[in-house]
Amino acid sequence: MTCSKMVKILVVSWLCAENNSDYEPATKNSVKNLQVFFPRHGKGAGRRLWDVLTGHRFGGSVILAILGLLCFSLTRFILLILSRADAELSGFGLAGILFYGLINDLVVSAYATLPLTLWLALIPQRFFERRGQRRTMMALIFLVLSGMLFLMLAECVFWGEFASRFNFIAIDYLIYTTEVLTNIWESYPIFWLLAAIFATAAILAWGMQRSGILKLWLASSTGCTTRWSVAVIHVVAVVFLAFAFNNQTAIPQSNPCNVELARNGIHSLFAAYSQNELDYSRFYLKIPLQEIGLRLRRNLSEPNTTFVNDEALDIRRNIVAIGPEQKRNVVIIVEESLSASFTGCLGGKELTPNLDRLAREGLLFSRCFATGTRTVRGLEAVTLSMPPTPGQSIVRRPDNGDLFSLGKLFRSRGYVNTFVYGGYGRFDNMNSFFSSNGYSILDRSSPQAEPQSFATAWGVCDGDMFQWALRAADLDHANGQPFHQLIMTTSNHRPYTFPEDDIDAPQKRRFSAVLYSDQALGAYLAAASSKDWFANTLFIVVADHCHSTSGRQKLPIGKYHIPLVFYAPKWLPPRTMDTICSQIDVAPTLCGLLGWSYQSQFYGHNVLNLPENRGQAPLGTFQTLGLLAATGTLTLLDPMRKLSGETWSLTLPFSLLDAKANTDPADCIALYQSATRRHQLGLDRNDVSTSPLSLKKLSAVYPKQKEKL
Repeated sequence: MTCSKMVKILVVSWLCAENNSDYEPATKNSVKNLQVFFPRHGKGAGRRLWDVLTGHRFGGSVILAILGLLCFSLTRFILLILSRADAELSGFGLAGILFYGLINDLVVSAYATLPLTLWLALIPQRFFERRGQRRTMMALIFLVLSGMLFLMLAECVFWGEFASRFNFIAIDYLIYTTEVLTNIWESYPIFWLLAAIFATAAILAWGMQRSGILKLWLASSTGCTTRWSVAVIHVVAVVFLAFAFNNQTAIPQSNPCNVELARNGIHSLFAAYSQNELDYSRFYLKIPLQEIGLRLRRNLSEPNTTFVNDEALDIRRNIVAIGPEQKRNVVIIVEESLSASFTGCLGGKELTPNLDRLAREGLLFSRCFATGTRTVRGLEAVTLSMPPTPGQSIVRRPDNGDLFSLGKLFRSRGYVNTFVYGGYGRFDNMNSFFSSNGYSILDRSSPQAEPQSFATAWGVCDGDMFQWALRAADLDHANGQPFHQLIMTTSNHRPYTFPEDDIDAPQKRRFSAVLYSDQALGAYLAAASSKDWFANTLFIVVADHCHSTSGRQKLPIGKYHIPLVFYAPKWLPPRTMDTICSQIDVAPTLCGLLGWSYQSQFYGHNVLNLPENRGQAPLGTFQTLGLLAATGTLTLLDPMRKLSGETWSLTLPFSLLDAKANTDPADCIALYQSATRRHQLGLDRNDVSTSPLSLKKLSAVYPKQKEKL
């Protein structure tokens, strides 16, 4: 039987459906309440269409596809309600979400139903008619319904946290199952949710069977030739879609929230897995190597700075400090998810009285921005002083040891460096990264990590972790060694729980976790102030990222705004600086404040020596790369060599002035193109001569590699 005969049979089935008495359900007393959702066989056009679509061997694939489309659409509707403030629904906005969403859902349905299509094409008719096969199909429908309901719930939860469909963060969560599953168990009533999912799926599957809408499919008979013809068509369609359909470019809408809503969560998850790293030279705009060198030298130049040579990708420069070098202890505290909107000193909700006091008594940078949206991005920026290159953070990439870093600088001056983390540092590859870049590790698995009086999936409470840090500092000071600690907090993270006796606030509330984190910070500094080493110590408090980055723009700068405070009450006078800066400026500003002369490979600046009109801040997501200038101009680079620009007001609250501004993208391109390529070539090593392709070798291949670079 050919495909044309199959089409004829479908047409005949349509015309004859209303006269076929064999469609009557086997059970006379069908549950009437279910007929709202599972109508009995009637003579309407809808029923005849259903019979045509499902009254053949591959009706099962059609049924599963329809179930998927319904669940996908319902999920999109729920997410649309959750994000109605950020989505653009006027004009073509809502229609575009629904139209492109349907296309994405159809593509995923084609992928997902292919295994069933192949199975149904393979089995002979006598096997298809067996009772065991029919029970297997019913079990499959139950499992599919359970899976779709679970995905619906998971997507809503993920969207509530990240305002995005499944992305590379979801991939990471699948890798670090212990922390993630424990966190989910602590945050949600998992048992009851799963019970509700399975019960709902069972009721729906039973209702479908009782209503008789599966009977025509399970009683169908289709010839072998037709079965394999349909299977081949399905395979060809899937292969075509795999090459022709791009998850990155299939949704031509400008509003990022609309784009996420139109996507399909399953497709986004697999796309994130296959695109965990993006090749800059393939996906982004480039400029010639010579222009990169000119732009970098102009942007990285500072007083008393001399570049080592004229090679375009060599940003090594000798920085000569004015005045004597100071050997101060340095403690950098990276606060989890501490948005500027939580802090009174930056015009927020005044949930951080202790940090606000530090800002009044120390050096406050009022316009500091995070480089990214994840902890590893913040740690990367603070320690390596480099912009967020496309794909994963360098902290999570292989071969990321012996890089030019803040830890290496401190160690070369005889400091004891310690990375202090309240959780298990294997998460996000943090222990591997820091141990290979000049730090010893003090995390939850360390023998000296006591007390551990309260903990969540992400780690012990900040109060316990700060006690570890105090003891480690006491030991280093007793041994007569200057110390540098990089402390990563965890308490301001879901499930937002903390020791009940420390503050009077409800559990599992974000604002409560912020209050507790600030209380723990204040208690730590109060304890530190009684130590002999306190007077000679510089404390730096900075956030890793904001609590949320969702918005109508790709990079809403207000949701990258974070606190940055330098605090040393015995020798650093209070001051507020309004220069635009970033986490990548922490290391060079610190070195300048300590009067260090050194050879730098940092992309950041010493903000204390920087004119206010030269400040800038790199911002990024997994794919979108941005550079915010002191003029308020934001240049955006996206995959497929897309370029756009915006103009923002840099006074609080930050507001978008022009969504389609004309910008000079060369500085932005030079920044990201060089940072990506330098790391690929190993030119960001602490000792460049040990890189896989040293600058001496690179100089020899410049003529041949110029365009590729």
